[in-house]
Amino acid sequence: MNNDFYNSKFTISGDIDDIDIPFNFDIYSGSNSSIYMQIKEYEFNNDEFYDGHLIVRDKSKLKDIDLDNLNKYKLTPNNVYFYKVEHSGFDWDCKVDDSVILCSSWVVPFVLNEHKIDNSLYGEMATHRVEIKEFNQ
Repeated sequence: MNNDFYNSKFTISGDIDDIDIPFNFDIYSGSNSSIYMQIKEYEFNNDEFYDGHLIVRDKSKLKDIDLDNLNKYKLTPNNVYFYKVEHSGFDWDCKVDDSVILCSSWVVPFVLNEHKIDNSLYGEMATHRVEIKEFNQ
């Protein structure tokens, strides 16, 4: 059994060509389902969890996020950070900009498998009572 539950590393996946990636990141590529399986296989085989998972869908928006200081975003088993969030009084009006997503290993299955459901990503997070936060706020 490992003495440390978290391994002080992050994963990064998605649109990451030509990005300077810090040393404490492991890179994953492939479909969302295969990335999820690779991450979970690593965590299971090494008896440790990553500190967080950065999913980049639009690398132009990544310039606003300091990759060297991702620990300033206090990830919990029950929150997720999106590039932008629009809360509204009406469920059909609520949206997230998923250009860049940061989440914990507890939330990553909901994010990487959201293509399998009819609900929006905002709706999927609300369904699982995941606190939706915005970067840089």
